[in-house]
Parts: sequence; structure tokens; C-alpha cells
Amino acid sequence: MSESIVRLQSEKNDELSKLEWREILAKRTDSRPLPLPINANSPDIDIDLSIDENLTTQISKIAARKGVTSGSWYQAAWAIVLQHLGAGSTPCFGTTVSGRDIPIYGIDQYVGLMINTLPTVVSIKPEEPFSELV
Repeated sequence: MSESIVRLQSEKNDELSKLEWREILAKRTDSRPLPLPINANSPDIDIDLSIDENLTTQISKIAARKGVTSGSWYQAAWAIVLQHLGAGSTPCFGTTVSGRDIPIYGIDQYVGLMINTLPTVVSIKPEEPFSELV
């Protein structure tokens, strides 16, 4: 496994990746820190949110009609929440992804959690309805 990972890492173009992300994140000109009292001495903040089965079913049906996953629907909703908290018109947040689709021989035989967190950048236009954002 380690030889395959070393090969994949050596084939990546880190400078091109950095340039692409700089261009994407440069669009975030109107953002400001979220209004949360977080510093080194802040306690953890826990917010419990539950969505009942009926609402979950409705969201899944709406998402399916739009041709997207319910996960895309939730990400759009989260982007709007962040926008209203002060993240600007182009909020950015982490999305955890999983998969074993990297081209490493025998990857399907490995045991363990294979996840990564990728930045999700959403451009929100004030006049755009939620159904179009999704």
C-alpha cells in the first residue's frame, strides 16, 4: 500500500491544486468571522438538531425531483445558514467524503475508514430561490 500512496503523491501537481483553490477562495471577498464566542478558553458548543422522519422523507422527495441527493439539499441549507451568520455570499465549509476509488491495487481489500474533508464553496445570489441553489 505505501508504495502506491507514495506514487500517487508524487504524481499530484500541488502547485496547480494550490492555484486552483486560491482562485476559488479569492471569490470570498465579503466574509467575516462568524459571531460565535470562540477562543482558547471557550467551552465546546453543542447544538442538538433533529429532523423527524416525515420531514426527512419530504426533503428526499424534493431533492429527487430536482435530480440531486438529499445531501446536496442539506449542504445548500447549511450554506444559507452560514451566509446569514455572516459568512458572506460565498460561504465555505468542510464536507466529509469517503470512498475507495483511488487507483491503488487491492484498495477494495483494505480494512478501515477512508475519509477526507474537502472544502465546499457555495456562491449564493440574493435573488436566487433555494430551489435553484440546490
